[in-house]
Amino acid sequence: MSHSNALRLNALRVLASNAVDRDASQRIAITACLQAEEVDLNGTQTPERILKTTRIGSLALGPSTSSNELCIRWLIGTHCITLNDYICSLYNYSTTED
Repeated sequence: MSHSNALRLNALRVLASNAVDRDASQRIAITACLQAEEVDLNGTQTPERILKTTRIGSLALGPSTSSNELCIRWLIGTHCITLNDYICSLYNYSTTED
């Protein structure tokens, strides 16, 4: 998954569509990632984002390796954007990808 919020969101929307064949565990993982991704990263909605991200962490420990990989890739992508924003704020750069 990408560090770009827009790319992650659109990739999850494609994976959640009927055009992709997936099993039940993958569907649950994709839905959980999509619900968390749709929450804005601002001060008022941070607790909701944390709650939904925590749920994804518990899904990543399930028996399905494909859903585990999807959850882990989404979590890494999410952390990359957070780290990227933090580093840019240290050097007074702005991120314009989102």
